[in-house]
Amino acid sequence: MNNTIPISEARAILPKLVENAAVLSQKTLITVGGKVKAAIVNARELELLEETLEILNDPKAMEAIKKGKEDIRKGKLVDWEDLKDELDL
Repeated sequence: MNNTIPISEARAILPKLVENAAVLSQKTLITVGGKVKAAIVNARELELLEETLEILNDPKAMEAIKKGKEDIRKGKLVDWEDLKDELDL
């Protein structure tokens, strides 16, 4: 659930907004002068978004993902049991 509130209201209920972000993953947009200027979000979700952006901006990673998808489409798969044996797991 998203919620947009002015900064004056956010100041008054900041601990609750942080708790809602942490526990409920509730995003709160903070406005200043009627314009969204900041957000309070769940820290773990922010980390995951940042990691995703890092991968999306890495040409080698994106090429590896593309190749993996193509291999799957072509049926070039490795059986889990064979992989475990190969890795001595």
